[in-house]
Amino acid sequence: MAQVLMWQATQSMQAINRCRYALLKYLELYNLQPPAAVSVIVYTDRPAWLESFAPHFHQFAIKEVSETQLNEWKGPYGYAGRLRWEMLREYYTYADGAILFMEAASYPLQPVEPVFAALDRNEVFFLKADPLVETTSSEHRKWHRFLTTASLSYKGSPLVMSPGLSFYHTAAIGLPQQAHQLVEDVLSLTDTLYEQLPDHKADQLASGYCLKDHAVSLSGGLLCHYENFPEFDGLLDLFFHRYAEESIPNLVKLIHRLDAAALHREKQQFEALPAYKKWLRRLTGKAWNPNAYKKKI
Repeated sequence: MAQVLMWQATQSMQAINRCRYALLKYLELYNLQPPAAVSVIVYTDRPAWLESFAPHFHQFAIKEVSETQLNEWKGPYGYAGRLRWEMLREYYTYADGAILFMEAASYPLQPVEPVFAALDRNEVFFLKADPLVETTSSEHRKWHRFLTTASLSYKGSPLVMSPGLSFYHTAAIGLPQQAHQLVEDVLSLTDTLYEQLPDHKADQLASGYCLKDHAVSLSGGLLCHYENFPEFDGLLDLFFHRYAEESIPNLVKLIHRLDAAALHREKQQFEALPAYKKWLRRLTGKAWNPNAYKKKI
């Protein structure tokens, strides 16, 4: 069974830096000896920034995509959530392996073999699940109201709100072999939902609906995904600027100074403090501050 790690790094230098960081962390995880059976594919519109990684993988491919292609893949409503599914669809036009797709801001914290073992059992893998409960948030209430009032269909049958329906977070998607029809189903339902309710979670709900009766595994501690973390993007920019002339093996040695998972956790812990405690920490100079990490780079 072909095993593929796929990253999306498109539309910004920020995404390129995130992907370079992810590739370095993957190489660090395996001590510069990544598994030969796992190929790496990166979809990007800036291939020159990633070409230096190729010699350090047994199988490494860059799929260059133009701005025109990306806009076409976003569909008539310009929905960026379609991109990942179009990349998966494109892969299945020429190959048929098990795929672990990740956004640029995602990378493995543990060996990927258990994920591919789950895919070999015909399970599907997502970053995490967010059950659609009406009372959880205003966003959930909006989707709950939409699904209970809209007249929609899926595969010729009415699309109905069902118990246990979840948003599957698609920053990471693992698909078994021969999953091309599943990709088509998710894309089709995504378009149906987004046309009626333009919301960034359309493909997440489409994934949950299409797979509500399928065995699904969740990331747990296998992956790190950091989002809404501009401070870390600034640190990455500094890192790659400072070490622009270093080789990939040297960058792997240096990258341990930047731990996205730990920094993200520290920031979240600080943000979760009561307002008065955050104020006290800022007053005493003990607030979470990304500038403290610049000295370590």
